[in-house]
Amino acid sequence: MKAIIGILVILLGLALLVVFMPNLEMPRTEARRMESLRQLKQISLALAAYEADYGTLPPAVVTDVEGNPLYSWRVLLLPYLEQQNLYEQFDLSKAWDAPENLPLASILPVNYTCWHLDSEENGETAFVALVSAKDPHTAMLPLAGQSLAKITAADGLAGTALVVEDRSRPVIWSQPQDVSPEDFLDRLPQAEKFPAWIALVTCDANAFEIENPQRDEVLPLMYANDGKVP
Repeated sequence: MKAIIGILVILLGLALLVVFMPNLEMPRTEARRMESLRQLKQISLALAAYEADYGTLPPAVVTDVEGNPLYSWRVLLLPYLEQQNLYEQFDLSKAWDAPENLPLASILPVNYTCWHLDSEENGETAFVALVSAKDPHTAMLPLAGQSLAKITAADGLAGTALVVEDRSRPVIWSQPQDVSPEDFLDRLPQAEKFPAWIALVTCDANAFEIENPQRDEVLPLMYANDGKVP
């Protein structure tokens, strides 16, 4: 009899665990979302410090003298994220996937860690810059630096997104790959596939989320050309 009662108690406990499992998951999800915002904030402050030193934001893609892509702006930002040691290991004259640099691709700097991804082992990050594929409509430009003073969107720095969390298509952190506003808008998360929110940081270092994002709501934040959109 005692054995039967013990089994029933165990089964009851398992049933209650299943019922309350979604509620137990919520605090962990909220904590991850808060951590993503903190990471975005730190990245934006590092970009501002870089801009203060060099007069411009870094180019999205660092190239060699012949225009061949080498590595991402995320590499240039390492000294501003307390990653000087990793930065000094990187051969800045070679591409991210050159034999000298490829082993570093799997060493994900903590500020590029997205807690919604299993990215610890493969070096993937979801933190990417918004970069216009053709015309220079974004705060960060493909191949050249841009001063924050030249960003003249209708809402100024506060109304211009700089870096976003693109969970749908993570990239290797040192790889010169980001996301265009058009692609980001086309892949706004839907509740049935991803939690329905986006996280981003604007040029004034304000990191925030937009719940259930709608294209018309997000569109004005994507560009930095007097509030107009292509």
